[in-house]
Amino acid sequence: MTSLLAVAVVLVGALGAVNLAIGFAMIRKLRDLETRVAQAPSAEHVPQVGHRIDPFVAVTVDGGMLSQADLTGSDTLVALLSPGCGSCEDVLAQLAADPSDLKPVILIHTGEPEDEETVALVDKARGVGRVAVVPFGPVPKAFGVDSFPTVLLVRDGTIRAAGYDLHEITSPVGRH
Repeated sequence: MTSLLAVAVVLVGALGAVNLAIGFAMIRKLRDLETRVAQAPSAEHVPQVGHRIDPFVAVTVDGGMLSQADLTGSDTLVALLSPGCGSCEDVLAQLAADPSDLKPVILIHTGEPEDEETVALVDKARGVGRVAVVPFGPVPKAFGVDSFPTVLLVRDGTIRAAGYDLHEITSPVGRH
């Protein structure tokens, strides 16, 4: 009986040691992953300054047409937002409070134009700037955008500044 008890204690001890080794290995992997994420460039998915916007056409919620030609001449703020995105709501509030005379173009990126969240976002955005609801694909791709929100400062069809909120692109550091 004592030998059986000794074997059980050794077995439990060995299992505990294996469990501890696996735990430490997982912690090391998580720390490595955290370090890689922290060192990754934060603007990885923001279009590059100098990117020339590809031709696109979108219909505004008021029935007007919006194209690359509308982004020539003076500076234009372009915000690409997505329904159900808390950060997108924050960007919309920043645009509404922006004291500059730039009237933004707001492109709402959605797969469901009649969705309740999309309709609510469109209603909030109407008083802020020109609004178009665009499907997944061509319009965001024309801007080189694949994450939301993205705010751009565009002049003559070229991105002059890009970021995840208005303050990133209107600060002297954000503009190039």
